[in-house]
Amino acid sequence: MGLDIGGVYVVRFPNRGMNEFYGKHYGVILSKVSGDDKTLLIAPVTGKKKGRKYRGGITLDNFKYQTNPSYDSSFVYARKIQEVDKRRISSERKLKCGDNGNTILDKGGK
Repeated sequence: MGLDIGGVYVVRFPNRGMNEFYGKHYGVILSKVSGDDKTLLIAPVTGKKKGRKYRGGITLDNFKYQTNPSYDSSFVYARKIQEVDKRRISSERKLKCGDNGNTILDKGGK
């Protein structure tokens, strides 16, 4: 399975101590898979709830990636980047959109 840097995938984050992100969450791929131990860096993504302050990350517009999102925007937690084994990444991938809002397809038309 080819993983794109910057792509959003479903990730099964491991439960490591007091980590609030574990189980299935969306995550943004930040690095290539390491040849040594087959791990890579992933930043978890969460739905951005109104009235809450979010710090240490980047806000995404969900309408660029989803047709009927639960939240208007999502938040990529840069402070909560984790090293994850590549086997914990689902092959599901969220759509990429260009600046104009059109879906960007890869060479295979997906």
